Amino acid sequence: MIAIITGASSGLGAEFARQLDREHLSEIWLVARDTQALTAVSHSLKTPCRIISCDLSSESEIDTQIGSMLESTKPVVKYCVNNAGFGKIGPLHLLKSTDMTSMIDVNCRAVVQLTHMVIPHMKSGSCLIHTSSAASFVPLGGFAVYAATKAFVTSFSVAIQAELVDKGIHSIAVCPGPIETNFSKRAHQGSVRSDSVMKKKVDAEPVIRKAIRDAKKCKSLSLYGIKFNLMPIISKFIPRILMAQVSYNRVMKTEKR
Repeated sequence: MIAIITGASSGLGAEFARQLDREHLSEIWLVARDTQALTAVSHSLKTPCRIISCDLSSESEIDTQIGSMLESTKPVVKYCVNNAGFGKIGPLHLLKSTDMTSMIDVNCRAVVQLTHMVIPHMKSGSCLIHTSSAASFVPLGGFAVYAATKAFVTSFSVAIQAELVDKGIHSIAVCPGPIETNFSKRAHQGSVRSDSVMKKKVDAEPVIRKAIRDAKKCKSLSLYGIKFNLMPIISKFIPRILMAQVSYNRVMKTEKR
């Protein structure tokens, strides 16, 4: 049995690899664009690793690099961790069009494509883990496309959990708040300081530990911390336009500093 982890070169993906290293798997497939970083992660693990250099914004690369390998090796996939993703902070009109479409490709389309690809290789007891975000519960001004992509991921994950229950395959959306990773560096756009917008970040280790524990309990969502456990409830009572405006004002206030 194997695990496939996208975005495994750093951050949450690397942490997923370290913790799934304890699951007595035959192999872990580490997927990202940075081969050197993937190799470094693989050297820190006891489980044999397969390094897959793949640009997840490319549909053809996913087919060529991952799909063909699945077909040739025909493994049983115990865990598929759709973790790769990125966000750009800033007003929509100031973002590059290519950044926005790449966010949609990596955060949404690649998740659907890989999930569809691995399900035939899963059996009862297998698990799909989708890295979403607490942002999936609210529209965020100044972070509009990213929050929308994560709303898609959470909805998609819960829906396919219902579809796959008869097969014994579980799906869970992991919805953390800000975490100490390289995410904020990539999110930086223009003069908007993402590290100022996303304060009070937590370490990845306890977030991922809880995510794997929640997956084994067959929960549909994994939320870390009291504040973020309340997000699905709070979002039902506060007007969505108000939440979007507060978020946008915070982004613009940070930009003017």
